[in-house]
Amino acid sequence: MEVGKGGVQPHAAQVAEPATRRCGDRKLVLEAHVTVSRDCMEARLAAPSPAMGEAAPELADVVRWLEANKVVYGVCTDAITVALAEARAPGVPVEDVVVAKGTPPKPGEDARVEFYFGLEPSAGSITGGGDRIDYHERGFLHSVCKGDLLARKIPATPGEAGRDVYGRTVPARPGKDVKLAATGEAVLSEDGLECRAGSDGVVVAVGSGKVGVFEKYTVPGDVDLHTGNLHMKGVLVVRGWVRAGFQVHATGDLMIGGGIEPSIVKTDANLEVEGGVVGGEQSTVDCGGSLGAQYIENASVCAGGDVTVRNGILNSQVTADGRVIATQGKGYIIGGTVRGAKGVEANELGSRSGLHTVVDVGVDSATRAKLAQMERDCALYARNRQKLAKVLVGLIQKYKSGQLLPAERKAFAKLVRYRREMESIRQNIANCWKRLETTSAAVKVHKAVYEGVTVFVSGRRLDVSGEISIPGEFVLNIEEGRVNFRP
Repeated sequence: MEVGKGGVQPHAAQVAEPATRRCGDRKLVLEAHVTVSRDCMEARLAAPSPAMGEAAPELADVVRWLEANKVVYGVCTDAITVALAEARAPGVPVEDVVVAKGTPPKPGEDARVEFYFGLEPSAGSITGGGDRIDYHERGFLHSVCKGDLLARKIPATPGEAGRDVYGRTVPARPGKDVKLAATGEAVLSEDGLECRAGSDGVVVAVGSGKVGVFEKYTVPGDVDLHTGNLHMKGVLVVRGWVRAGFQVHATGDLMIGGGIEPSIVKTDANLEVEGGVVGGEQSTVDCGGSLGAQYIENASVCAGGDVTVRNGILNSQVTADGRVIATQGKGYIIGGTVRGAKGVEANELGSRSGLHTVVDVGVDSATRAKLAQMERDCALYARNRQKLAKVLVGLIQKYKSGQLLPAERKAFAKLVRYRREMESIRQNIANCWKRLETTSAAVKVHKAVYEGVTVFVSGRRLDVSGEISIPGEFVLNIEEGRVNFRP
């Protein structure tokens, strides 16, 4: 676009009407081309050098000439001054000098969503103070608690308008908007700018700008290096296996479609395993509710409810605050120790090889732990009882003679309290076992019990000395104070 005589015309080079004025005995002639860019953001000047008898133009002359042609904004006086100084030399024209610049508009920033959880699993996590990377911790699942901030929308900005060389406003392009959306148990704020968890669960990005919180999540395959360890607030379903060396934690029910290799598996609720549980060193399976599995082998298992196996238990440590049931399939319990607070029921106990097998009923895990601690305290007291008695005798003699020092007086009172506490604990132990004797827990057998089996009912012990091949149950005979087998 050119500026000259006749105003502004697109794509047409115009020569402005020469501006003339007297300068002493010389005449100033300004004959120039002003070219304006297509977007009207830049004006360029081209002018010949002054001829003989013509005065060189001054800055004010050029500025007035530009104003006459409506180029009024962003005039570059410094550039014009330099160009005019150079043009005073004979034969040096002003060529394509930028004499005015507009202010381009600043486009607005697009809206964006900031997520406060990882969108992709990591390669691993640094452990041990930065010494090594644990490739099992990949952050495949992101558990959240109710109220946690999950995502925030940063709104688009309108941008800043600009001005062209004619002084006209050039509107800015506003930023593009994006929508923050929620699904599942995720909750969107009223202004649509924040997304929070409406309940405990796992958070997932569902498409662009959409966040979901789910109380149940399904892993389509195995728990392995692809997923890493899994930590879930809610119900977790694993279609495949939990491979060796990995960890799975869930606050809700946990369902495993394959089986469990030597690993650490924990849930606050129920655990259902389609296959078997195979243990190893430093591997545990712990559930707050009931557990069901095809079999349990060389494993350490704890359950707050019942443990039900559809085949058998082999060389394992199984503790249930409910019942342990192995009556389907072969229904065996061979080797290890199996504890069921409310009873144990199986087709067979032990084996013809005489493998030592312990079955214990009538005591729940909390009571067992409490009794064990009290018995340890009493055992320690018993070992030091004679020494304490000697110290007490000496302090009592000093007390009677009035020679007991203040520090010794404190020691004397402390020892007396300790002895009373131990006597109280011993009485509590006796009372606890007496209450346990009233339990109805029993060990039921449908087919056979083999030599090498030891049965405990409410703390009373019976060693099976020969094979029993008839159905029956082991119960506590309170009157006789021993365990009997009742056909």
